[in-house]
Amino acid sequence: MRSAGAAILAAAFAAIPAAAALAGVDAEVPAALKAKGTLAREGEADVFRFEAAAGTVLSLSIAAQGKAPLAFEPRLVGPGEAPLSLDGAEAKPGKFRLPSLLLPAAGGYRLEVAAEGTGDYALSLKAKVKGLKTLKLEARSSALGRPGGGETLLRRILGPAGGVLAVEDPEADLDGALLEVPAGAVPAGTAVELRSAPLPALEPLDRQAAGPGAAVGPPDLGFALEATLSLPFEEALLPADASPGEVEFCLEPPGEAPALAAPADLDAGAGLVAVTVPGALAAAPVVRHGLPRLEASYWLLNWYYELGEEPPGDSRNRNVMVGIGTVDVGEGTLDVALEERWIQWNNLDILGGGGVFLGLDAGLASGTRASGGTVPWHRAGNGDLVVDEEESPVFRSSRDGTVLVGRNGGLGNSCSLDLLVRRMEGPFTVADLAGAWQWAGLRSAASASGAPYAPAGLETWRAAGTLVLGADGRVVLSGTECDGEADGDHPEGRETVGSFRFAGTAAVEPGGTVLLDFGPGGEGPPPLRARPGRNGDVMLLAPAAFDGEEVVGILALRQASRFRAADLVGSFRGANLWVDPSTYPVRDRTVPDFGTGSEEILATVTAGGKVMEVATSGRAVRRPGDSGALRIEATEGAFDLPLSASKKGTLALADPEGGRLTGAATDDGEVFLLARDPARKGGDYFLAVFVREP
Repeated sequence: MRSAGAAILAAAFAAIPAAAALAGVDAEVPAALKAKGTLAREGEADVFRFEAAAGTVLSLSIAAQGKAPLAFEPRLVGPGEAPLSLDGAEAKPGKFRLPSLLLPAAGGYRLEVAAEGTGDYALSLKAKVKGLKTLKLEARSSALGRPGGGETLLRRILGPAGGVLAVEDPEADLDGALLEVPAGAVPAGTAVELRSAPLPALEPLDRQAAGPGAAVGPPDLGFALEATLSLPFEEALLPADASPGEVEFCLEPPGEAPALAAPADLDAGAGLVAVTVPGALAAAPVVRHGLPRLEASYWLLNWYYELGEEPPGDSRNRNVMVGIGTVDVGEGTLDVALEERWIQWNNLDILGGGGVFLGLDAGLASGTRASGGTVPWHRAGNGDLVVDEEESPVFRSSRDGTVLVGRNGGLGNSCSLDLLVRRMEGPFTVADLAGAWQWAGLRSAASASGAPYAPAGLETWRAAGTLVLGADGRVVLSGTECDGEADGDHPEGRETVGSFRFAGTAAVEPGGTVLLDFGPGGEGPPPLRARPGRNGDVMLLAPAAFDGEEVVGILALRQASRFRAADLVGSFRGANLWVDPSTYPVRDRTVPDFGTGSEEILATVTAGGKVMEVATSGRAVRRPGDSGALRIEATEGAFDLPLSASKKGTLALADPEGGRLTGAATDDGEVFLLARDPARKGGDYFLAVFVREP
């Protein structure tokens, strides 16, 4: 949702007399708005909020730009969340026009610009109130360009006396920001803007963001005397070993490369840092890289596989589990609350007859259990979060500390993939999560197929696809799946490939989860519970309830809007989980092959059903000059794999075992996932998550 080169000119107008203007609004222009924006994700909506007096007459028009295939479906909501009828509007492909609409009551209104399709659009809004020629304009939207919304645009007409543009709105991302234009800086009638903007390119400067991006405009603006720009910064975004005194500025004038600038002033108590500016530019408070702060509340999703050794030397006792819960990271302690969903089976020779199993349930059992408590942790020298308990995960942190990827802390007969995603702050709506999400998931189930002469079977499912969330709560889940079975009935393994598409609804629940319901009747999947985190661009999903038959975990990344392969340049660390149900010899090997890996692959199964410990250290790296290649380095070998990336952040690269890996990346390139393409049979069932190295 960005216009060329910057955040879109988002606005909402307050159709009220000047004396009753909203607090913090200082935009002395007529009540007419022209804005350009982009609906970059299927199902997303740009949301414009405004205050209006009773009797205001509203007119609007929306037009697709550049032959974008858009069929507009705008929605207007009035005071008390009452929807307004848009009867009388003229709608056709690429255009929507409402000549006149009388707003019946005074209060807050919300215009949602949505459409089928994606692309650029132009919006024109006008308001009239009998007896008033000029109305105040509040140029701010609650959901424009960035998950969570709250973007800001203030515009004033200044003259030789100068003036101040001040953001005084707790819901705005630039709350507290100031642009102080001194006397003599501009001639009469000069338009001056202060607005939200994407962060400048920080990688070449070896810096990370310490606060939101902003822009001073319009693009041709110049000051005869330098103005002072003050922007908010967040101490939580500073490295754990950095102080507010290390905050700098990144400035990017139009047509120039970003450059660092020393601050002119710093108010650590107020969380503001100031710099002098000569005119139009993009700016952001920045700080050097360092170890991220981890003290926060996180969602947890855990895939876990265990090979027991009962009887000794055997691995027929197996346990698969998915855990869902929360982790509150404090100073030196973790408060963990986890629901474990598990399936266990053992194939034990209950009659002692030399390996013949006569039971029909193959020792199958399943259930849920609550686990957790308070456990100690410490930070390793490389920034890892190390849980100080035996066989607990070691977590690799992203550079900003919002996503942590874990693996088992030691080698043994269990293997896991653990994801921590920082929970979203403050209340949110489904509209804040609207858009297309790329997802990948793993499912495991067990059966007693093939008894009495074969052990229990393993069924593993890999799938990937798209989850589209509409601002109105509609949801569409689609994807491709590959289902693999290895059991007594299919000793050589069997795979089937298919696709699916289900429609449903989404609703935010107390506690910050989102319930995805695909309706009664059994045709669609059971309800899923999503746990959105980070900045609203990462979600962990699992069934809302455990059916006792299968364990499922899904990771989804919000589809990027303006992604480049170059955004992944840098070093990453990750973890993976893989399962291979492709072979199942009945007598001499009692377990389908499976293993797991992260920076260390923790366990595989040998031909004799034994657990073989393998220590394979590796990481994924992309650096300038690699021609878009993703390099996976490991002690067992190195692979140079060509990587392709779309503007929506979808990834594809060659599979070293043949075939293709698919994946997705977040808009800022800090997190990406990879999975074996479910549209192709063969290979193991694989999911990997990588985070940018601190």
